[in-house]
Amino acid sequence: MNNINPYSIKASAAYIPAIDGLRAISILLVLFSHAGLHDIVPGVLGVLIFFVISGFLITRLMIVEVEAHGTLALKAFYLRRIFRLMPAMLVYLVIFGTACVYFFDAQITTTHVLSGVFYFANYYKVYVGYPPYNPMPILWSLSVEEHYYIVFPFIMLLFRKKPQRMIKWLLTAVVAVLVWRFYVYAKCSSMPNWPYCGLPNDITFYTTTTIVDCILIGSLLALVLHYARDGAFRLLLSPAALLVSGGILVLTLAVRDPLFRETFRFTVQCLCIAVLIMNVLYSSFSLPRTILCNPVLTYIGKLSYSLYLFHFGVLNIQLGLQEKGLLPEHSIVMMIGYFAASFACSVLSYHYIEKPMLALRKRLGSAAK
Repeated sequence: MNNINPYSIKASAAYIPAIDGLRAISILLVLFSHAGLHDIVPGVLGVLIFFVISGFLITRLMIVEVEAHGTLALKAFYLRRIFRLMPAMLVYLVIFGTACVYFFDAQITTTHVLSGVFYFANYYKVYVGYPPYNPMPILWSLSVEEHYYIVFPFIMLLFRKKPQRMIKWLLTAVVAVLVWRFYVYAKCSSMPNWPYCGLPNDITFYTTTTIVDCILIGSLLALVLHYARDGAFRLLLSPAALLVSGGILVLTLAVRDPLFRETFRFTVQCLCIAVLIMNVLYSSFSLPRTILCNPVLTYIGKLSYSLYLFHFGVLNIQLGLQEKGLLPEHSIVMMIGYFAASFACSVLSYHYIEKPMLALRKRLGSAAK
């Protein structure tokens, strides 16, 4: 493992420090957005970065396994996912679910819990809705990722002899999701009561079929880097491409047109994120990579999963205390407390729940560090 270059364009199971730096940027966008700064900090962008990274990394690992063994060990793959995600999530649900029920009379039903544990929280959020202080809504993005993890290994198995043949089919799927998003937006604009629109004023992109293209773009990135000739992406691997993709990404944040924001935005942003990831990891222009490999950022990146969970529980507690008049609504002290409590919970989760699970996952073939 130590002899593998983590920044080789070809797929490998090597740990890539800069990816944890990107995860840190992603989770900080989410945390600052949820801290009341959503008008100036794009929290959704942080989630989209997570999606692209997830598709990229899991596809790299699958390419390595298929090329080495000619197949995927599905049972081991799904067990690894369970041991990676479930322990911290269950602790989060028990601690913050119990606290919110006890102190704030939160309504948490068996169906609510099942929606989180079995990863249909995104559809429950859109079509049924969660009551106040419920810890489940934040699980919507994990549900999208798990739906991808359920299906994608079988697609990889189908193309295991020549995984590069997946590229054109995944491109077709990305276009199909974009077209579907257009259709849903148009339909819901003219017929708000159309069943797929869900609850009034909710966000339909929470559903897997309207946002999974971002994860597929990450998968495409891994496949193209591994199988395409150098000339196929030489133009995209340059400081100019890094600046252009970054500039386009900033422009997408500035455009407020509802049609663009509910349709094109996600595809354009995720394509830009993919180009940024490619350049950060593999460009000769190494400054962004050096910044992302900073030990502070890589450590925050390691905490990103538990931070994503526990910060939402902390927000619920703060909201409940504010409504009881026990905390002020807005103050710098509140924000400091929010970040301190979120990080404290995450550090404990990472060191005492997630890392102990790593040894078990390694026995199941995990290459994660």
